[in-house]
Amino acid sequence: MAPRPPKASPERAPVVSWETAALALVCGSDEYRVAEQARKILTAWCPPEQQDLGLETVDGAVDTIDEAVGAIQRVLDAVATVGLFGGAKVEWLREASFFSEAVPGKFESVKEGVARLTEEIKRGLMPGQRLLISASKVHRGYAFYKACMAAGAVMEYDLADKPREMIEQAQATVRDLLAREKIKATGAVIQALVNQAGYDTRLLVQEVGKLSTYLGDRRELTVEDVRLMVAPSRESATWDLAELISQRDLA
Repeated sequence: MAPRPPKASPERAPVVSWETAALALVCGSDEYRVAEQARKILTAWCPPEQQDLGLETVDGAVDTIDEAVGAIQRVLDAVATVGLFGGAKVEWLREASFFSEAVPGKFESVKEGVARLTEEIKRGLMPGQRLLISASKVHRGYAFYKACMAAGAVMEYDLADKPREMIEQAQATVRDLLAREKIKATGAVIQALVNQAGYDTRLLVQEVGKLSTYLGDRRELTVEDVRLMVAPSRESATWDLAELISQRDLA
């Protein structure tokens, strides 16, 4: 993807390149970009034909304390075990939900588990092992985050949280997606697409893909194309509603 606008929480530069790192942490509120980058790293570290023997995946998308503690323990067990026949091994803690102050990460037993994992990361992985962690939220003040920064590559993909920045970020995403598809579009067309589809990266990817199929050999997108093919799905923000009420615009 093209770099996001400067005010839209750009990706932090990794300490080392993930291509050569033994550990990679991919996190942020833009779930689509996090998942896309994690898959990219996984495929490079452990190609599909090697994943049956060389990959161990732990589901970190959990809701309860016991599930979180269990997921952390499975990761600890995995990094303490050599690969089959002494071969290379990749552990993937996928979509972890316990590296912030939200539930279940705020509970003491979960924090203790994260602390054990942090110490394991500080000690370093065994030769031939690599650890990939993807998560939506990681508290930057935690020792875990700092240990990942010191031990490997940390990549963050955050959605903007201010109205103007959200629009700019979404428009930048659309421009990049259209360029990938070799579709020409004016600024007015890009604005219309964002107005219709909203700011979610995954939805924007889907809509641009749909438009590309619709256009066929034609590679120039118009506002009429957007209005015809993209269903309105942008959520009206509370300030939009308040403004309409102040204008007595009941419709």
